[in-house]
Amino acid sequence: MRSLILTLCLLLSFAAHAQMDLLEDLVRAAESRGLPRDMYLDSEALSAQQISELALKISSDLYRGHILPTDISDRVRIPAKKFIKQAEVQKYLNRQITLNDLFLQIEPKNTLYVQQLKILNHLKAMKDSGWANAPRSGNLPLLKIGVNAPNTIKYLRARLANLGYENDITNPTFDIELAALVMSYQTDHKLESDGVVGSNSWLYLNRDITQ
Repeated sequence: MRSLILTLCLLLSFAAHAQMDLLEDLVRAAESRGLPRDMYLDSEALSAQQISELALKISSDLYRGHILPTDISDRVRIPAKKFIKQAEVQKYLNRQITLNDLFLQIEPKNTLYVQQLKILNHLKAMKDSGWANAPRSGNLPLLKIGVNAPNTIKYLRARLANLGYENDITNPTFDIELAALVMSYQTDHKLESDGVVGSNSWLYLNRDITQ
């Protein structure tokens, strides 16, 4: 009898660890989609019921959004999306489907989400790589066509490239092409689009990656 109880305890412990591994995979994948793990996990010791509830919560947040429109204002006319994929989450926890199968069914497909996710993962990759072009301290000079400041211009080019504005980062001159790229960046960030890198543009360009 004692050996039977011990066997059952070991099986239950194994099942709990297996479910925790599945939850950990889910949390890691959700974090890559803008849902930080500290919103969900604050303890390593979770019961099977808590693991299931957390898996449902994470999946629901990914499916319909962590912040619902009605939570922002009662004037919002966008109805809250109802989570209807409970069965799929349970299948994942039971190892009947893969994490990829689950996400194919619950992850948003709209263009804005896909674009933002691409940007988010680009920034995460930059942060994980150590991001060699760290922000410079002190005042940075005004840059525009004709200004001779090769080191700062190459720094500007590197910052723009890191943020997705591809250019020749070895070019030390502020030419028409760079001015057009700066104008594109300024337009995207609701800055005055004049192709001149002054204090406001530097404020945005010189932010740390976590900002």
